[in-house]
Amino acid sequence: MKIGTTIQNNDMTLTLVAYYGTKDKNVVLLVSENGCGGCHYVTARDLTREKNGNYFWYYGYYTNDFDDAVKSLKERCQIL
Repeated sequence: MKIGTTIQNNDMTLTLVAYYGTKDKNVVLLVSENGCGGCHYVTARDLTREKNGNYFWYYGYYTNDFDDAVKSLKERCQIL
């Protein structure tokens, strides 16, 4: 997956701005264009594309604070 990839999930439009991964796992930072659920930053692990074209991730952290999002991303990178 490349930085700058746009992800559309139902009413959420997200852009991939950071990606760290191994062969089997990944950690990502996404920026929401429309404030998904009132939050502009999402950090998550194991982002995958489903057969229907939507994306799925585990343990998403949603925030409006960029520094909190970066902190969450760094913490998630430690579990890779």
